[in-house]
Amino acid sequence: MTVSPSKNQILQFDAAVVIATLNRDEMLRQTIADLARQDTLPGVCVVVDQGEKQNKDDMLAPLVDKGVRCEWVFSSYKSISAARNIGLERSR
Repeated sequence: MTVSPSKNQILQFDAAVVIATLNRDEMLRQTIADLARQDTLPGVCVVVDQGEKQNKDDMLAPLVDKGVRCEWVFSSYKSISAARNIGLERSR
């Protein structure tokens, strides 16, 4: 089955996006902006940040404004696999 959104309609599915990052704020900002421009949005976006603990919730605003449940998780683990696992667990 093919689902085509009408003009100005945004579809949202029960899918999750997990983004693992380490001190790449500008790239992360661009990734979130690109994700927010999609016609089909995920239901959940979890960012697992292994870098500095700063308030970066403003980066998630483009998704939150479109109704995507977003969560920012800080992790002291330094492996990409651990970050993905944390994101997967938090997306449920």
